[in-house]
Amino acid sequence: MLSMNDAGEINFRIRPLDDSNFPQWSKEIKVILLERKLWEIVTEKEVEPDIKDVKLVNDFKIRRNKAFATIFMNVSNGLRPIIENVEDPVIAWKKLKDYFQPDSRARMMAFKNECYNLRPEPHEKIAIYGSKLERISEQLQECGHPIDEQDRCFQILRFLPDEIENVIQNIYRWEEKDFKFFKVLDELIREEGRLHQRKADRPTATYATTTRKQGYKDNLVCFHCNRKGHFKRDCPLRKKEQERQPRTERRKKERAQFSHLEPY
Repeated sequence: MLSMNDAGEINFRIRPLDDSNFPQWSKEIKVILLERKLWEIVTEKEVEPDIKDVKLVNDFKIRRNKAFATIFMNVSNGLRPIIENVEDPVIAWKKLKDYFQPDSRARMMAFKNECYNLRPEPHEKIAIYGSKLERISEQLQECGHPIDEQDRCFQILRFLPDEIENVIQNIYRWEEKDFKFFKVLDELIREEGRLHQRKADRPTATYATTTRKQGYKDNLVCFHCNRKGHFKRDCPLRKKEQERQPRTERRKKERAQFSHLEPY
């Protein structure tokens, strides 16, 4: 739930930073700092005023302390020692980022390996598969090794099921300006929805066809037993009668029935 504090700011409740959630936590704490107009202090786009206006300088220091407090209070107790000896939110942010995201070639290669080996799980929605690729792309971006836009598109198209092969081939023929990751993802999601709808409609169509056929048979009247539901040639009563008749008698009846077809 959300509430407002005395300063009119939204009180967001997020999961505190722990050993397993830095990527998600960093996004959520950024949103909080943005809402409180403190994020640019953390990124050093806003610095202490280089003027002798005491009020402006004091206002900046208050906001800078507030940014640090926002970060510190959303870190779990076990990780607070990392930043407890600093008061500057810029330094605190860098310390946390360096702790969880060391700038190393091994880490970058691990993300690239994860990206190029990622495959959709059986029956996994394309939107979920796309979000996994986007998460890895963001991590590589933070490492300073962003994935090329075309590579991202090719990666999401590589391992999809054969049933959407036609739309994949159409996407490959798109113009360069349209061949973008999120545009490709949107088209794939729409095609997945169309396929799902067709599969959902198929049992209904089959039932309707079967019902029509059954209704047609219900209107038939057998000329042998006068019962509904079958032709004379399929009449079970007639077949039983024929089985009881001697073979010679059946042959006589058959000759008599088709005598008009014999040559003169």
